[in-house]
Amino acid sequence: MQERGGKLRFFCLEQITQTTFNFDSSVILDGSFRVVKRDLTQTRNVWTASYRDVESQYIEPPIDMLKIEDETLIAKAGRRIDGEAIELYNMTTHQAYRVLEAVKKMQADAATTVELSAAATSFDVLPGDAVHVELPILETPRKMLVVEANDRSGEETADERLFTMTDWTLHTISDSY
Repeated sequence: MQERGGKLRFFCLEQITQTTFNFDSSVILDGSFRVVKRDLTQTRNVWTASYRDVESQYIEPPIDMLKIEDETLIAKAGRRIDGEAIELYNMTTHQAYRVLEAVKKMQADAATTVELSAAATSFDVLPGDAVHVELPILETPRKMLVVEANDRSGEETADERLFTMTDWTLHTISDSY
């Protein structure tokens, strides 16, 4: 999380207890709620990160990249799938591993992704926010992590926003809808 003034604060997903918004039938546009199952053969399974160790190389360029591989996902995909290296800037080695593990968890652990369109009242919701999603088709309200939030309108104030979220509490969502 980046606060005003540029200060960065890091949290593990488990530490996010407050939700910033409640998505329910009053703000979700009809017919826009969609659950997308994760395709294990196309899911990223290798994560790399560059950082400067504040304890030993604060001014020097990064020496080694951190790398985390998920052997289970590699076996299911039959190959290594890597993406762009993540720049973590200045932190300790321990912090860098914790942040990279959190990125892996957010991208690979959830079995499903939720996509929906919401009314403009959701304007303050940004990627990284924890939100509640409460709909009759869900057995219970779910806490989800917003991965993407985009305005659909080209005007100054959007009438509709598109969201991609992950159910980071690891509940399985039924295939029935």
